[in-house]
Amino acid sequence: MSKIYNKKPLSFDDQIAKLKSRGLLIEDNSKALSYLHEISYYRLSAYFLP
Repeated sequence: MSKIYNKKPLSFDDQIAKLKSRGLLIEDNSKALSYLHEISYYRLSAYFLP
């Protein structure tokens, strides 16, 4: 049985904004955008856990 997800995925720009709002310092948005395209936010977010 498949799940129905109600939340829409964040755009890459929204993901960068979310990271910044959580205190990550991003000096080069275009480089951060490139990394998110390759790595993905959710895989990267595991490194932010204490």
